[in-house]
Amino acid sequence: LGVRLAAHEWILITDADGTYPVESIPKLLAEAETNTMVVGSRTGEVVKVPFARRPAKWFLNRLASYLAGRHLPDINSGLRLMRKSLINRYEHLLPDGFSFTTTITLSAACNSHPLTYVPIDYHARLGQSKIRPRHAYDFTMLILRTIIFFNPLKVFLPLGAAMAVTGLAKLAYDITRDNLSESAVLGFLGALIVWAVGLLADQRRRNRAQVRRPRQAVHQRHPVQQYAEREGAEQEILDGGFVRSLARLDEAGQDVERHRHRLEADEDRDEIDAARHDHHAERGTEDQEVVLAGRGSFDRE
Repeated sequence: LGVRLAAHEWILITDADGTYPVESIPKLLAEAETNTMVVGSRTGEVVKVPFARRPAKWFLNRLASYLAGRHLPDINSGLRLMRKSLINRYEHLLPDGFSFTTTITLSAACNSHPLTYVPIDYHARLGQSKIRPRHAYDFTMLILRTIIFFNPLKVFLPLGAAMAVTGLAKLAYDITRDNLSESAVLGFLGALIVWAVGLLADQRRRNRAQVRRPRQAVHQRHPVQQYAEREGAEQEILDGGFVRSLARLDEAGQDVERHRHRLEADEDRDEIDAARHDHHAERGTEDQEVVLAGRGSFDRE
């Protein structure tokens, strides 16, 4: 929730138990420009990790490095600087409990996001830790699930190879005893099944990536391109509005021209009617004068 409500792009997290040195934060900020995540690696001069946890941490770091395909000196460091966009992209994979830091580290490493480590010190803890020995199993399963999600062949190919080698060794032993056992056959069949599941999981991953790529292409275009497209769209709208305005003005002009011709025709008609009326009036006057003149002549006679 805190990441969703964050107003800025960069997110800095740390533990509140006094183990991580806050004076190392400027070192992380110095590496932020060219990376999407900067992790404080607990490999400095002073590292107060309990001795009982060191074997488990070593194993988990080596397992994660092998499966991710790059060296990860500290997969669950609590002091790190990350881009908000990186967290939002893999939010659906983040667990509710342990371990947010491990998941986001493996997600960034498996997808070739720019990631770097900065050596820092690690002080003694203030208070009691919530980590228990059983959490080593939870961390292992979390690493395997995350790697299977992004690169399933990294898990299924070695597992199938181990089963195939076991079946081959059992077959060689059975040959010396002149007896083919079920375990050798099961070893080979198990290897084929594991490899088939791995190939199906990898195909599903590739299909998922192909579906996501067009969506990302829409949302992650270069800002200059987005600005140019937006400007082009706005210009197109303006041009369309301008053309429509010109069309309306042209129609209005045509209506005015039609009204003008109609008025001129009406005026001409009125002038003709007036002329006819005047002509009839003159004819009537002339006729009246003729009648009066005739009547005057008749009276004189």
